[in-house]
Amino acid sequence: MTAKSRIGGGRALSVIGLTLGITLGTVAVVASPAQAMPGNCTRTLTPDYFRVVCTSGSGTYRAGALCRPVGSEFTRLRWTEWVRVGEVALARCLPGLEEVLVDGRVQLRDA
Repeated sequence: MTAKSRIGGGRALSVIGLTLGITLGTVAVVASPAQAMPGNCTRTLTPDYFRVVCTSGSGTYRAGALCRPVGSEFTRLRWTEWVRVGEVALARCLPGLEEVLVDGRVQLRDA
């Protein structure tokens, strides 16, 4: 084997190594775990609050209290902060504003 063929062979191995490294790097990025929306959510509506707890998935969620001021036909949604699966989201109408809780809403988002 001549010196010229050894240099060419080394260059070919470098190209193969670079190509293999890029391919493996791409696979590692694509192989990330799938994210799931929160699920198995329990909703509780009382005259005082709207409560949500989700027990499956990996995302976050929040509860919204649909409030109507006494004597008004309009409603307003009062949202909680986003919480993780397993935590309680408890939405209420603002105290002292004479609002009536009429319904509740839930927003889900993946992680």
